[in-house]
Amino acid sequence: MEEKLKNSVKFLHHAALFDQHLISFDANGHILIHETINRADYRKLALEETMQIVLEKEMKGYMKAHRKVFGAELHKLRY
Repeated sequence: MEEKLKNSVKFLHHAALFDQHLISFDANGHILIHETINRADYRKLALEETMQIVLEKEMKGYMKAHRKVFGAELHKLRY
């Protein structure tokens, strides 16, 4: 039960960061972490530079638009 709670909290952190365009995912599903997030805070936010999701074909267009707002083309990113 405790593990489920931890996973739920991680999900909520990640969803909030995604909604605020502080994280996004590249075309291969690898996490992109906005440069404004300090590396020292990654652990607090349950972020790992090796995170990856599976992007279904239907999500690729949405994710491309999300990356534009995230600023993937404008910011130096940390992978």
